[in-house]
Amino acid sequence: SKLQIIKASLEYLSIARRLQGGLATFEYGGVIEQTKKFLDENPNSPITPQVKLSIAELYALKGDYANSISLYEEAKQNPDLFDAASLSLARVYKQSGDLARTESEYRDLANNGQDGAQKAKGYLGLATLYLASDNQNK
Repeated sequence: SKLQIIKASLEYLSIARRLQGGLATFEYGGVIEQTKKFLDENPNSPITPQVKLSIAELYALKGDYANSISLYEEAKQNPDLFDAASLSLARVYKQSGDLARTESEYRDLANNGQDGAQKAKGYLGLATLYLASDNQNK
């Protein structure tokens, strides 16, 4: 039933959030595989896009930036997820050392964000990058 799908999806989202907070100690790969299995079994779940965001976050936490970036890029195509995916993409690009793409994502969020607070995060991200760059040049 839809209720079971939603409960299971929220369970996976909860796991991802705990992992992000460092509260869980199990392997990311296993959670990713379980979550992918859930998506395979429930392809029409109304929260599939959010679950994919969780998988992208798990990949980032695992250090698998290529898979993380791919899923965030996909999520960014959904207008409801644009802000969250753009902000996460900027973070992952920064973690991977690609500052040009980091800047591009922050700029995209600042210019095209759906929510004023998220747009502000885009501008703040740009300012932080510029300040860090300026401090390195001194």
